[in-house]
Amino acid sequence: MFELNPLNLPDAMWQHMIMLVVAAIIGYVIGYRSSRGVAESLEVELANLDVELSNCHDRIATMVVVPPIAPVIDPINAIDLLSFVAPEPIDLVATTLPATVADVTDPMEMVPVQPDNLKLVEGIGPKIEELLNKEGILTFRHLSEATNERLVDILRAAGPRFQMHDPESWPQQAEMAASGRWDEFKTRQDIMNKGRLA
Repeated sequence: MFELNPLNLPDAMWQHMIMLVVAAIIGYVIGYRSSRGVAESLEVELANLDVELSNCHDRIATMVVVPPIAPVIDPINAIDLLSFVAPEPIDLVATTLPATVADVTDPMEMVPVQPDNLKLVEGIGPKIEELLNKEGILTFRHLSEATNERLVDILRAAGPRFQMHDPESWPQQAEMAASGRWDEFKTRQDIMNKGRLA
């Protein structure tokens, strides 16, 4: 059998206790240092996953629902078909399109929107373009369809720094850009000063 004190020394028990405490402290320090490296690598991995998740949310936010193409139905034959298939009348208008993005179950029906460079519009800079994009105004077509009241509300909500801008001409400029009338767009911008007619 293994003996801890083969020479029966009176201080041998204390020596063993001191050696165990020192071994425990050294083991704790080694474990702490090695686990700190693991923790740092896990934090880096978590940060990378957060960035990927944010990018995924951004991609989803820029997607537009494209409704499925409805088949063309001959109205005369459709009455016979509906009365044969379903004994109750069916409201075709209420069941054609999904109401929201959440109602779409097929991811193939989602098409990403390619944002336009809204900074081409006189009076819009990078920060205002970012504000408009957050509100779903990503293209010249979106901007051309926005009302002046909505644009003013977006600028007011962003704070006093943006309230001095006048968005009245932005939809007209965006309409020219969306329809490809670049010569007219350029001519109009030449007579403008910071988005306002000179």
